[in-house]
Amino acid sequence: MKKQLAVKHHKGFKQTEHFSRVYKWGAVIGSGSFGTVHRATHLVLKQPCAVKVVSKQKLIEHNFYLELMYQELRILEKLDHPHVVRVFDLLEDALNIYIVMEFVEGGNL
Repeated sequence: MKKQLAVKHHKGFKQTEHFSRVYKWGAVIGSGSFGTVHRATHLVLKQPCAVKVVSKQKLIEHNFYLELMYQELRILEKLDHPHVVRVFDLLEDALNIYIVMEFVEGGNL
């Protein structure tokens, strides 16, 4: 039996139903156990970025501690260091978490 996904709003994460009104999706540049990474561009700022799309359902199915992940992402969003990829935005909808971060060319992180 599948666990039902509990929709919960998390402090610091903007709720979105229209991600594509702010960002233009690009090609998939990576994938992993919990989601995919897309190249994207902010429509107003014309800023290239990478967007990691994490499935909430997959997090729950793998007994991943959802609340811990949210706390770590909020901390990462505040970091500003030349050797750490910057997180520009944290968004979520009922199904996914969207981590909008600096696009860095030249390899995987």
